[in-house]
Amino acid sequence: MKYLGLLHLSDIHCGRANDQLAKAMACVPGILKDPEMAEIEKIVVLLTGDLTFSGSKKEFGEVAVMLKKLRAELGDKYWTTVMVPGNHDCDFSKPQTVRNMVLRQIPSESEPIFQEDLVTTCTAVQDEFFAFMNEFCENAPINDKLRLYWEIRLNDGDVAVTLDCYNTSWTSQLHEKPGTLAFPRSLLKKLGDGKNVDLRVGLLHHPTNWITPMRRRALDSHLERTCDIVVSGHEHLVKASSIQDFSGHITNHIQAGVFHEGPGDTPGEFSLIQVDIEERKFRVIKCRSVSSRDYTEIARPVDIFRPFRRDRSRIAHGYQISPDFEAFISNPGVEFTHPSGRQITLEDIFVMPDFRSVSKASEEDSITFLPGERLHQFIDDNKLVFVSGGELAGKTSVAKKVFVGSLQSGALPIWINGSEITNNTASDVSKLIKNGINRCYLNAEFDEFVQSENSELKVLIIEDFNKSKINLKAKNDLLQELEKNFSSIIVFADPSLSLRELTLTDLELDFRQRYEQIEICEFGPSRRRALAEKWLLLGNEKTISSDQLRQKVEEAEQVFKLLRGDSYFPSLPFFLLSILQIKDSSALRDGVGKYGYHYESLINDALLNSFGKVSEDDRRNYLSLFAYQLFTNKSESLSDQEWELLHRNFQTTYKKSVSKSEIEKIVLGSKLVIQIEGVWKFRYPYVYYFFVARYFRDRLHDGRILEIVESLSSNFHTELATNIWMFLVHQSKNPILLGILIKRAKSLLPQYPEAEMDNDLRFFSKIGQKPDELEAYVIDTPQEKRERLRDDDRNEAINGDGEKSTSIPETDSIFKEIDASLKTVQVLGQMLKNFSYEGDTKIDLVRQGSLLCFRLLGFLLSALEKQHNEFIDFIAKKLAKLNSGTQSYEEARQEVTRNVVRIARMNILGIFRFAAVALGSKDEEEVYDEFTKEVKSNAGDLLAMAIKLESAKLPINEISKLAAKLKNNYIAESTLKLLVIHHCYVFEPKISDLQAVCDSLGLKAKSLETKRTLKALQG
Repeated sequence: MKYLGLLHLSDIHCGRANDQLAKAMACVPGILKDPEMAEIEKIVVLLTGDLTFSGSKKEFGEVAVMLKKLRAELGDKYWTTVMVPGNHDCDFSKPQTVRNMVLRQIPSESEPIFQEDLVTTCTAVQDEFFAFMNEFCENAPINDKLRLYWEIRLNDGDVAVTLDCYNTSWTSQLHEKPGTLAFPRSLLKKLGDGKNVDLRVGLLHHPTNWITPMRRRALDSHLERTCDIVVSGHEHLVKASSIQDFSGHITNHIQAGVFHEGPGDTPGEFSLIQVDIEERKFRVIKCRSVSSRDYTEIARPVDIFRPFRRDRSRIAHGYQISPDFEAFISNPGVEFTHPSGRQITLEDIFVMPDFRSVSKASEEDSITFLPGERLHQFIDDNKLVFVSGGELAGKTSVAKKVFVGSLQSGALPIWINGSEITNNTASDVSKLIKNGINRCYLNAEFDEFVQSENSELKVLIIEDFNKSKINLKAKNDLLQELEKNFSSIIVFADPSLSLRELTLTDLELDFRQRYEQIEICEFGPSRRRALAEKWLLLGNEKTISSDQLRQKVEEAEQVFKLLRGDSYFPSLPFFLLSILQIKDSSALRDGVGKYGYHYESLINDALLNSFGKVSEDDRRNYLSLFAYQLFTNKSESLSDQEWELLHRNFQTTYKKSVSKSEIEKIVLGSKLVIQIEGVWKFRYPYVYYFFVARYFRDRLHDGRILEIVESLSSNFHTELATNIWMFLVHQSKNPILLGILIKRAKSLLPQYPEAEMDNDLRFFSKIGQKPDELEAYVIDTPQEKRERLRDDDRNEAINGDGEKSTSIPETDSIFKEIDASLKTVQVLGQMLKNFSYEGDTKIDLVRQGSLLCFRLLGFLLSALEKQHNEFIDFIAKKLAKLNSGTQSYEEARQEVTRNVVRIARMNILGIFRFAAVALGSKDEEEVYDEFTKEVKSNAGDLLAMAIKLESAKLPINEISKLAAKLKNNYIAESTLKLLVIHHCYVFEPKISDLQAVCDSLGLKAKSLETKRTLKALQG
């Protein structure tokens, strides 16, 4: 036999509008009349569940009549029918009390529920299905495992086919959700691998994303190891996919659509899988049974043939990867929740970080940037590599990708954990290698591995080397011994075990000469965007447009930028994904611009994931008291003795007899607090600021606390004061805070006029230098934009994040006041965004924030008007002297003047954009319009426009009107142009909108089909 047909039907739902169902079923054999089907010799009918609507004996009797007619119509080509039950094939009218008690154990991933008597209890709701199957199907099941799994084996001459049946609905309930069903891992270990058959097909009703996470990984691994084709139903979606696993191989999954949903003339969807047994290939032919027209149609064009081969994956030099280790490799390590409901794998969300490389060639460290995409080549070139990174830097994920990369390149990688290393004797080294082999592979022998001729392909990966219990010299000896057995060793460790420390501890240690040291960098701009893009595409690959994706990525990047502003939010995958996993995308948009919103999400998740008997409110009160103690001590940490006093203080203050060990277990488990060598401290500054603010929030009625809060408002030039206030106005809308802040805003920079961007710009004409003409070019392709962002990654990796704030020296009073003004505007903006105030209050918040920004602008313009001549003259003389003979004083003065105007213009732009980001909110357009009418100045109009341009929509008509108003004011007009140019660069508008706005502003737009990003070129 060459061609076999697998007629795949699912979700028949007999029991609802059976007349229509019978007509649809009668049309199915019509597929054989199509010329494409002529070569098929045998047909196996595959029914992947939900044959009935409610699992009753009557419904199974009715579907039996239809299936018998189908069997007769298929004639001589019919071979057999194979079926598995679905959730609708369960009769839930039977008593459920005991069954429900058993099912409550499922979320724990516990295996004891798979005892025979408990399984019998749970499958009792499927009695009618099994009675029907045993009576209808020609081939008796073999290798039956408690109704949870059985096989059907078929033979035709020298062709052997096995169909593996998995009962995924034995724990189904009336209302079930993805990720809640069970299939026993212990059972999978008892099943064969089916090597000696020509075709092996797995049948399930539920796709595996309906199984609990750990069980799903085990089931996926088993299916991919044993089956050529996996078929399922349930989700009412026709879907065929080839999934590439971590070792580069493919498993074919075919999902059926709904054949019959109920009343209505919906065409019945089914598939015919045509298998070429001899050449080991197949294709999926999608069909629809149109009962109203009495025919079956085939989707055109017909699918192409695709190869399949079993046992293709997880084989390295004859060694088969262990399913448990494969599950470990695929596990992201943290259970993130995605809005799509799908179970997240590491591959779904992994973005390779970049690295800093410390050269070993010179006496002094030479730090260079190593792009993540070059990591594998770097390892190939250097063989011995030491990778360091903090606790949440993603070392284990990188190590997993190194393992996968080694496997795909043809090497034989082994994985060991530093915590297993307790000695460095020869026997211990052999034991480590043996354990590593057994962990990674099913059928590898130690002696065979050691004696293998492919020694140059052996790769060792050591995770958490810092957790080894041996001393530094012993570590060095151990690595030297391991180097005799492996051509390449990649060591992963915390920074606490840096090569510098090792080298300086003992001069005889020569790590630096043998091992290249690299450090995992925090994510730069392009890595953050890549991560956001991966997350937002999950489950939306076929539905989201490029414009929608780009807008969502920009929204995510705005959140990242907001939280990264003072570098209290580590730009690490764990934190970035914690923000992205907010379930509802609208919640992400609602949080854009709200400083405390996402920080609080991180804190809440951390506390909820730390298990213990202490209530949530008590946990927060404890941490608030801890933070306040640090604040009053002006310290970053408490000693063990001070921690003991803190605990007593908590018990006294809150009248709680909470166990000290219990609360310590919770706060340490949350990873918000760390204890190192008898010292207790918050892990991240933002946690400290959040809980100090929470302590103040609950005590604003206390005059002493209120005095502290007011004092902090006078010190916004410091990080401490600003961040406590930012979190305070996130947690409270107390009118006392509003009054303090409004008063503070009015008191800042009173000596400077509020800029109008009109008469106060006239001195530019005295300078005699107009700004250079702006030309807007569409120059960045997506690839060019990625390359530019990669340059930003490189700069951050080498030089650090330039967004970190710095404290202003106390002696620089004007700069201190300017910095305090900027921070005051930010806090005012947070008050506006965090809570819904009455209209007059909102207008006053916008008014005071805007007027303070206008005074900042007034300071800039006043300084330029008063001092530009002296400054220009001073620099021009210096420049002319430096370029004596090649540049005259007049030429130098023109050059300096041109640059002063450029700098002034960019500073003006910066103030408007700062104000727009700080005060802007998509929900307050009426407030801004009201304020603009009140101010009646170019500055007010430009600020209102800057706020509008912070969102994706390009207000072309409003831009055109404002451009006409500012036509004779070239500084104000160029500010408008730069605001629009920035918007277009970030949001990449449609070419037609881009052209329209450039025409209205007199900008030049060079429209190229694949080049969409707007960039300003000046000079």
